[in-house]
Amino acid sequence: MEYHEKQYFTQGWIKIIAFIVLLTGIGTSLLFIVKESDYGLASVTFIFCFLIFLLFYVAYLDVSVSNTVIKYKFYPFQLRYREISVHDGIDLEVVEYNPIADFGGWGIRKNSHATCYSTGGNFALKIKEKGKKDIYIGTLHPDKLKDYLSARTSSAHS
Repeated sequence: MEYHEKQYFTQGWIKIIAFIVLLTGIGTSLLFIVKESDYGLASVTFIFCFLIFLLFYVAYLDVSVSNTVIKYKFYPFQLRYREISVHDGIDLEVVEYNPIADFGGWGIRKNSHATCYSTGGNFALKIKEKGKKDIYIGTLHPDKLKDYLSARTSSAHS
């Protein structure tokens, strides 16, 4: 039995900002071309803005939780899955948090006591291991994740 979730940046306001960045890149590049100034700078500006736009459409957080391991990857920033072994000294809990107040937003974020991986929402799987920083992995389906963790815990005790 395994829990799996794949998340993308789906918020409308993020898509609007990404589109504005793309339009800015196109507009700036066209301005350089029309004025017959710096074609190299026009190309670099367009490519940079296009890559930022593209980043919001290809980035995703992929999470799998099983009885023995938690695997997660925030593509394209992490190309390989990171793995956390599930054992007796680790606490797993679905928590509600404030991404802006606690971590300064979404994405891969850090503060003094934890690292957070999130594409949106305000629920996360909190992984607490003695002697290490907490890890928050965002979830858009907190009830399903809670149900999985409860079933996992009850099957481990039977």
